[in-house]
Amino acid sequence: MLKFRLYDKELDIDLDEWSNKDYSNYQNDVHKFALFDETISQIFNSYIENPDQMGSIFDKVIVVEEDYLKVAVIVVNYFIDEKDNKKVLGINPILVNPKFINKGYGKRIIKYLIDIKGRIFDMLPDKMYAGIDIDNMRCKHLFECLGFKLVGQTDDNDFLYYELELK
Repeated sequence: MLKFRLYDKELDIDLDEWSNKDYSNYQNDVHKFALFDETISQIFNSYIENPDQMGSIFDKVIVVEEDYLKVAVIVVNYFIDEKDNKKVLGINPILVNPKFINKGYGKRIIKYLIDIKGRIFDMLPDKMYAGIDIDNMRCKHLFECLGFKLVGQTDDNDFLYYELELK
């Protein structure tokens, strides 16, 4: 069973290994689509140091475990969509442990979030949202297969925005 918990700077420092060039065969994708040449601890620190630049409600770095094995990290953002005033659970990025890419963890994690209607940390969003690099075919396919609809893209055409209304 998947377990979601908050990132702990001391307990999870080993996750920085996921950014090492020799960690897996997927390192180019990991850096291009999720880490952007940073470590997970650097991403966590940027959220701590720049809270005013993030989501309007809160942002969290989540570690996903299965049988005490760290299988993924997700950055979630809860915010209010200014267009329709709905509460949103944003996912950006989801990073599956590079050694477990293509093993179904990404799909299981997103499907689980859909099944629980995005309810983590006592928040009940109206919809889920994901920002995906336009070249990340694996991630686009995952979200489309799970019912997310393309709703827009950045002005520079680098990222696509997907949404799923939660019922």
